[in-house]
Parts: sequence; C-alpha cells; structure tokens
Amino acid sequence: MLGGCNGIIQHIIPITNVAHSPIEFSMDGLEQLNAMQTLEAQGLEITAIFHSHPNGPILPSDRDIATYYYPDSVMLIAAPTPSGWDLFAYRIKGRKAFQIPIKSTPGVTPPTASC
Repeated sequence: MLGGCNGIIQHIIPITNVAHSPIEFSMDGLEQLNAMQTLEAQGLEITAIFHSHPNGPILPSDRDIATYYYPDSVMLIAAPTPSGWDLFAYRIKGRKAFQIPIKSTPGVTPPTASC
C-alpha cells in the first residue's frame, strides 16, 4: 500500500499476499488495517495499491478489476517487459481499467505535509 497526498507517494507499506500466488493477490487483513491506520495517523491518503504479475501481462486481470475496492487510488502493476521489469498504473472505473501515465523522480524526497 502506498500513501501520500495529491498523487505524490510519500510512504510505502508492504503487505503480505495471503493468496501466495503469482496470479492472484489478497492482502492480509490485519496488515491492511494497520497500514490504513498508519497512513491516517500521518495525515496521508491511500495513493496506490501495487502488486506484481511475475508472468505478465501488464494489464489488470478480470479478477484484479472485480476485487479492487479503492476507486480513488491507483492500481500499480509491476510486470516483466522485453527490457526488464516495469511499473504500470491504472484507474479502475466501472469495472474497466484505464492506463494512466506515472512519473518517477528517483532521489527526490517528497514533501512531508499531510493532505
């Protein structure tokens, strides 16, 4: 789970995939609750939720879309491409996925102000 403000990621909280599957993810409920409480205590919003597709594709699966309960946040998928692993971002609206651009600024420290 990634927390931040105004679309800028400020905090990353790993959460165990209790499905232990390369084709499905399900967050550990207690870890998810703790992550949400941590972000709230810091005055941050859930900016994105990420998972990987180690065998591809770069698109959200039908299951990803059907079980995505955070329409105000971005779904990030890490997946292999011919040039190596890459990160893809999607907005989920009305049971459809729309790819959106993301900008990475390595080495830049985001602001720490709350939302």
